[in-house]
Amino acid sequence: SFSDFKSCNPSFGGNAPYPYSNADEGRTSNSTMSVWDGTAQSVNGVYISMEKQLDLCDIRKTAESLGVHLASPREDECDREKRDAGILTNRLPNCLPSITLGVANISPMTMAGAYAAFAADGKFCKPTAVVEILDRNKKPIKIPGANCKQALDKQVANGVNLGLSRALKDGTASRVGGLPDQRPASGKTGTTNDSKDTWFVGYTRQLATAVWVGDPFDDNTLNGRTIGGKYHRNVFGATLAGPIWKQIMTAASKGMEVKQFDQPSSQYLTSPKKTLPEVAGKSPQEAKKILEAEGFTVTISKDQVPSQAPQGTVAYTSPGAGASVAVGSTITITVSSGGFENGIGQGAGNGDGNGDQNGGNGNQNGGNGNGGNGDQGNGQGNGQGNGNGQGNGNGNGGNG
Repeated sequence: SFSDFKSCNPSFGGNAPYPYSNADEGRTSNSTMSVWDGTAQSVNGVYISMEKQLDLCDIRKTAESLGVHLASPREDECDREKRDAGILTNRLPNCLPSITLGVANISPMTMAGAYAAFAADGKFCKPTAVVEILDRNKKPIKIPGANCKQALDKQVANGVNLGLSRALKDGTASRVGGLPDQRPASGKTGTTNDSKDTWFVGYTRQLATAVWVGDPFDDNTLNGRTIGGKYHRNVFGATLAGPIWKQIMTAASKGMEVKQFDQPSSQYLTSPKKTLPEVAGKSPQEAKKILEAEGFTVTISKDQVPSQAPQGTVAYTSPGAGASVAVGSTITITVSSGGFENGIGQGAGNGDGNGDQNGGNGNQNGGNGNGGNGDQGNGQGNGQGNGNGQGNGNGNGGNG
């Protein structure tokens, strides 16, 4: 729901559901998935999970530092006063969680400029169509500059480049393949709902290109259409936009030096980990507060289970207490329905019997006690001596 997200926007909030799904080009999963794999396979859930750990305003701020803005001004759906006053905006909406997945019309030029910053070690330069103007005496006339600035830490940009390189290797654009001459390239596919818009934005060390494929006159799906003389049952970012990008980049890069991307520091490739604290027996809200303070995302299961913990308190977490877990991971709290607070464990124990008379030591292993969730059970073991005697031994049953 919207309550799972944070935003500095005062109009943001509410408990309305926020459903999301994935196009067929990306894999969905109910299990844990790394950002590394989620990026390669274009899994929306991975990015939604990260988004819940951030503020939507900070996400917008980072995007804007890379020059990202709406293709044309529109009503501000995040500010009622401005909307009612008819004031338009070209800023990304900071009241919609889909800001990360793609929520508004963005021009290909804007996307190419943002991705070019990744290739330029995090330095963003405003796209400029005119490189030089000369007067009739062939003297240069001053033109607006690109206003270059460092938008991202260089190591962060290096990590992005490495992560996006998988799209063309074993990700959603693997069928498109890399560029000739083993030229390193990184990029990302994009597909909107019902495949009405499909994208591929990619870059090398020297060039960035964004390709959009859609119908500018008809806001209908591209699926089931004949395009360029070929019928396409399903259209994704790698179906048409990806191959077009590759053709453009192959031609534009011809004769250019093959340059490598710098490798990121190892600390940018793994998440820091913390030991999960014990919160069993605490109230769900107290436990949630403790876990969130450690940097984890927390969900509370609707299902309750019988346990030793008092009814209504935390029975256990998943992963469990003591586990080493990556910061930012989702921890699920399961609440106790009680029922076993005073249970008595029962079970056979492990006992050694000592035979008398001429017998030796008799050994008989009773089973481990598996009782209720309560006191330790007592078991007995009967041992048969090697001689003529018999011995009886008492062992402790397993914990209930």
